[in-house]
Amino acid sequence: MEKSVNKLKRRVKSILTICAVLLLVSNGFTSKAQVANLGVNSEQTYTLEDVIVSGAIFTDVQAVKVLADLPRGKEITIPSDRISRAIKNLWASRLFSDIQIYTVKTEGDKIWLGIEVKEMPRLGSIQRFPNLRSGEISTLKDQIDVQKGTIITENWMKNAENIIIDYYKEKGYYDAVVNISSDNDPNAPNTCTLLVDVKKGGKVKIGEIVFDEALEFPEKKLRGKLKETKQRRWYRVLKSSKLLDENLEMDKAMLTQFYNEKGYKNFRILNDSIYRTEKGYSV
Repeated sequence: MEKSVNKLKRRVKSILTICAVLLLVSNGFTSKAQVANLGVNSEQTYTLEDVIVSGAIFTDVQAVKVLADLPRGKEITIPSDRISRAIKNLWASRLFSDIQIYTVKTEGDKIWLGIEVKEMPRLGSIQRFPNLRSGEISTLKDQIDVQKGTIITENWMKNAENIIIDYYKEKGYYDAVVNISSDNDPNAPNTCTLLVDVKKGGKVKIGEIVFDEALEFPEKKLRGKLKETKQRRWYRVLKSSKLLDENLEMDKAMLTQFYNEKGYKNFRILNDSIYRTEKGYSV
C-alpha cells in the first residue's frame, strides 16, 4: 500500500511539473501580445467608434486594422474573445514582435480602441559580406533573397545560413561555416544591418571509392564507370576529385545502367555513405 501511495505521489509531482512548464511557456507568449488597460471591470457591450494604431512604421495603418478585424460601427463586447482573436490575427502576420490592445476612451455606449505594435526589424541599406568577392556576394544575395526592407527574424537568419551552406556544399565546400547576425541601424528607426560571415574552407576531395560488394566486376572497372566522381590521384589532371552531390547521383545512375546492360535487370544500389578520412572523404 505504501509503495502505491509513493508511486502516486511521484506521478502527481510529474503532472504538476508539466503543468508548471506549460504555464511558463504560456506566460512567455502572452507577454509579447497582450490586452492592456481595457478599463472595464465587467462585461459591457459598446459600439466601436474607431481603432487608433500606433507604432506602425513600415506597415500600413489600414492593413493593421484589416488584420485585427475590428470594424468601426460594429458592436463589441468588452472583455470578449474578439480582442483575443484580433491579437492572434496580428500575431499570425509575423510582422510584429509586440502587440497591445487597449481602451483609448469611452463615451456612454461608444468605445475607442488603440492598437500599439512593435514591428519586426527590417533590413536597412547596409549588408556586409566580408572576405567575399563581389560576384559571390551578388550570388549569395540572390540565394537568400535579401534586399532592403526584408523582415529579419532569428528564423530567417537560420534559414539563410542553411541555404548558403547548401550552396557551398554543391560547390564542393563541405566544411563551409556560415554565421549571420544583425545589429540595429543607427541611421533609421526599427531597421537593422546584416553581417554574413562565411568561412568556406577548402574544397573536399574524394580520397577513396569503395564498393562493399563488387558483383562480378573488379572495383577498378566499376570506378571507371563513374564519369564525374573520381578518387584523388597524383596523376589525375583532366578530371577533378571534388565531392559533388549532383555528380555522385548522376554517376550512380550510370552505374545502375551499366549493370542493367550486363543482364542484371534487378540491380539496385541499396545505400551509399560518405565518411571522412585523414586524406579526404571516402564514398
